Amino acid sequence: RNKDAQMSDVLMIVKKACDSLSPLVRCIYDKQSSEDLSTQKADLSYFTIADGLVQELLLRYLFKSVKFKAVVAEEDVVVDLQQQPFSVGRFKITENSEIATRIQRACDALESHSKELKMLDEGSDGLLADLTLFLDPIDGTKEFMQKKGECCTICVGFSRDGKADAGLVYRPIPPTATWAAGCSREGFFTSKLAGNVHHKQGDDNDDDGSNIGTGKATFLTSQRASDFLAKVIHEMDANRISVGGCGNKALLLLEHQDHWYILDRGLSRWDTCAAEAVLEAQGGRLVKLTPFCPTNDEAKDDVVENYTYEKTDINLDWNAEAELTRYNAREEFRSEIGNRAAGRNMLLPYSNVCGIVAHPRITKEKWEKVVDILRRVSAAVRPKFT
Repeated sequence: RNKDAQMSDVLMIVKKACDSLSPLVRCIYDKQSSEDLSTQKADLSYFTIADGLVQELLLRYLFKSVKFKAVVAEEDVVVDLQQQPFSVGRFKITENSEIATRIQRACDALESHSKELKMLDEGSDGLLADLTLFLDPIDGTKEFMQKKGECCTICVGFSRDGKADAGLVYRPIPPTATWAAGCSREGFFTSKLAGNVHHKQGDDNDDDGSNIGTGKATFLTSQRASDFLAKVIHEMDANRISVGGCGNKALLLLEHQDHWYILDRGLSRWDTCAAEAVLEAQGGRLVKLTPFCPTNDEAKDDVVENYTYEKTDINLDWNAEAELTRYNAREEFRSEIGNRAAGRNMLLPYSNVCGIVAHPRITKEKWEKVVDILRRVSAAVRPKFT
């Protein structure tokens, strides 16, 4: 019996599985401009066969012999890898093509990793049975299609009792993959990051918080920043870098001191579960923005709130200030897009509509400075919660 098995062991097996998936993901990435490998979903977000294949290979091959409390995965697509020609939704993979060959190699490798995971889980008093798996097979699909592969990550998160418990964020496309894994509950954090940076739990951070207000802080955003975020960036006297992917931004936070990821628009639980777990394991945070906004009914003093990670039919983190969009509104409420979400029943169950504040390990002084900025700015400029 393997009663000493830990999530750190699970994460390292998942990391090896991602190593085995990387050649397939890179192959699809390289061929997408010359072959029909992508489409748009109903909400106009993007889907590529890499999304469907990575999800299928992790769920049906790596995790096939272990039992979770529940599984929440982004993609809703039928994938058939039982015989060639393989299919991913409407896409057919040409028999004996390079992609088909790499799919078969990935299947064989993940079968082997699955056996290792099964041996670890068996007799471990339900190591995984109490956990919910949150999976984003390719976080940053838009960037994937725009040939910005450095922004794309595989995000594998595990929640326990509704809280992000452990996770792996993995960049599969760079020639040398970069990644971070952690479980704060076990005191476990390890990574291989860009610039040959390799961290383990307990690494020192000498930053004293004096960068805020001196032009040395860096603020990570997507292409568009709301008026609220623009004002926050100004008040922090921060440089702004526009990059894609929640998982990628989490890794950038770990790769650089005094980087911040603050967002008032929406993400989804599968975007943030792994990132939150990894940042917390390193000593950082990924928390809701709403408690630091006095214009919000739920604003509180000195309170840090996390998102709830459970399989559910209704959104467990409602925000009365949230605006309905094509990304967060249930189908029956699409006619209300542009209006406030009058109830949690109007929102998709896994939409993050409370914003986020994310950072690596920092001093208490620096945290308090940024919280003060968030409170002052949100009192003057309403965050655009979506």
